[in-house]
Amino acid sequence: MVVLLGFAILFGFALGYRTQRTQGWVCFAMAWFAGCISAWTGPRGVQQIFEALRLVPLVWASGYFGSSLGFLGRDANGGWGWAWLAARRFMIGTRSQVISVASTMSVAGVALGVWLVMVALAVLSGFEHDLATKIVGAHGDIIVERLDGGSFELSSETLHRLEQQKHVTSLAPVVGVEVAAASRSNFAGARLYGIDPAGAPQTLRVLKHLEAGELRDLTPGVRADLDTEDPYGFPVPAVPDGVVIGAQIAHDLSVEVGDVIRVVSATAQVLTPAGLVPRSVSLRVVGLFNSGMYDYDSGYLYAHADVVRRFARKEAGCVTAIHLLSDDPETSLITAQGLSDALPEGTVARDWTQRNSSLFAALKLERSVAMIVLTFVILVASFSIVTTLTMSILERKGDIATLKTMGASNSSVVRVFLLQGILLGGAGLVLGVVLGLASIWALDRFGLAIPSDVYYIPSLPVAFSWADGVPVVFAALLIVWNFSVFPAVRGSQFRPVEGLRG
Repeated sequence: MVVLLGFAILFGFALGYRTQRTQGWVCFAMAWFAGCISAWTGPRGVQQIFEALRLVPLVWASGYFGSSLGFLGRDANGGWGWAWLAARRFMIGTRSQVISVASTMSVAGVALGVWLVMVALAVLSGFEHDLATKIVGAHGDIIVERLDGGSFELSSETLHRLEQQKHVTSLAPVVGVEVAAASRSNFAGARLYGIDPAGAPQTLRVLKHLEAGELRDLTPGVRADLDTEDPYGFPVPAVPDGVVIGAQIAHDLSVEVGDVIRVVSATAQVLTPAGLVPRSVSLRVVGLFNSGMYDYDSGYLYAHADVVRRFARKEAGCVTAIHLLSDDPETSLITAQGLSDALPEGTVARDWTQRNSSLFAALKLERSVAMIVLTFVILVASFSIVTTLTMSILERKGDIATLKTMGASNSSVVRVFLLQGILLGGAGLVLGVVLGLASIWALDRFGLAIPSDVYYIPSLPVAFSWADGVPVVFAALLIVWNFSVFPAVRGSQFRPVEGLRG
């Protein structure tokens, strides 16, 4: 993309320098050609078509910018110094109240557009960052598992090799089974995970701070036994094993810490006098967690690994996944690719971006669409610059004639009104950036409350990045420049006799 836009600028510059015209239609044709080539050669799909359509205005704007630079660069008569003085004089010393109002509206429009784009992108980035944090918090940065989702044997040697891998800070073997959880009033589908309560919270950070209860209570219960000292005694009642469940599934089942739920296997069966029935076990709720993600809070259960293995009839040392935590989630993909030699046979390592590739691809597309749509706000606001410059040119026809009579060339006159447009747009851009940064700081510092039962977050998240802000600034400058060039070129074409006659 950057190479293509750079080529468009260079091509436009050469064209404008050679022909001494801005060549807007040639740049437009070049942009459509580039868009058609992109759509034809890339993979078919909505996203590819969208990328091709987005390419057309970018290439046109870059080519037109280059051609205007080439048009102005060939004639160095007088330079930019006197043009800068004349532009300030024309803008400050206007005799029309209408032009003054139009100038103010131009500055306000560009400022409002830049402000809106920066805040909107910061909010989108905040939602994306919050979502990534919650996804990583309920899982490891990297998950080692079989492609078919089955279980595999985890030896102590394999565990030691994974612990010694570079950039791996902790790991947690997990045994997972599909179950249905039932209480006296309701039931829900869920996934039961078997973990080591001592080491799992270092990797599965959602278990570090429970909303209620204690993770240390997640220990196998006391089995029923006979009091051998009293031959007439009754068996000691079995204490159900502990389980930590999500806050949402606890709400759905109407249970709290201390209550007992029934967990029914979705696959394992047991033979009874009535025939084969799903295997089930009673578990006592010892804790509630709240990850902020509905899918996790409404469907995840955590019990001791030995309890889950006994329930699923799996052998000791058998796991379904190994969750690993890396020192930098942003580079976890590279870390995952470097684990191939240490993995158990038949398993693969995938990081959090690979496991949620469709989700983050949709978020990326949403961000691109939002930026394009919101950029149209700046585009519409820039039309007022065209109006302001057009009225200024009509007012200054006599001054243009005087400048040309004194030997000023067309490109010299273009510089004057181009700088006037850049002054208006630049003032709006600076004001918009300041307002945007101030608004983002205020949202981050004080927050904006939103319904937590709908969005699962108490306030509007914001995360500003200069990787988002810099393209907005450059896009605004490019739009202001191109919208200033067109009326400036038209104004430079006045003949001196027309201005003197008027």
